[in-house]
Amino acid sequence: MNTINEIEIKYTPTSVCNRKLFDARAVAKVGRKLIGDDMSVRECCIALFTNNALECIGVYVVGKGGICAVETDIRLLFAAALKSLATGIVLIHNHPSGRLDENEIDLSMTRKVKDAAKLLEIQFHDHVVVTPDSYYSYSENGHI
Repeated sequence: MNTINEIEIKYTPTSVCNRKLFDARAVAKVGRKLIGDDMSVRECCIALFTNNALECIGVYVVGKGGICAVETDIRLLFAAALKSLATGIVLIHNHPSGRLDENEIDLSMTRKVKDAAKLLEIQFHDHVVVTPDSYYSYSENGHI
C-alpha cells in the first residue's frame, strides 16, 4: 500500500491573536508578542491567517533562523494556509539588529508571497518587519 505524507493542522486556542487585524500597528503588536524572547536574538517569521472579516484564525511559524536571516519556505506557508481555509495572510518577521532598512532579500520574499497568494486567490494583506520599538509595513510603503 502506498502512503502519502500529509500536513496536519492542530487547533490550539491562543489569546495573542484573537482580534481583527486592521492595520500594521496592530499586526506589529501581535508580532512582538508572538516572537517574544527571540526578538533581539534571532530572526523569526510568522504568518497570521485571516478570514474575510480580517479576523485572525490561525498562526503559523514559518521559520526561525539565525542572527541575520530566516529561511521562508513558500510552499509550506501556503500548504498551511490552504489547510486552514485562510482567505488572507499577513507575514511578520523581526530584525534582531533593530534596523528597519528595506532590503532586497525581504523585498524578494514579499514579491514571492504576493505572487503565490494571487495565484491561489488568497489576499496578501501585509508583510510587517518588527523591532522592539518600531515596525516597517510593506503595504504602507506601496509594495503590496
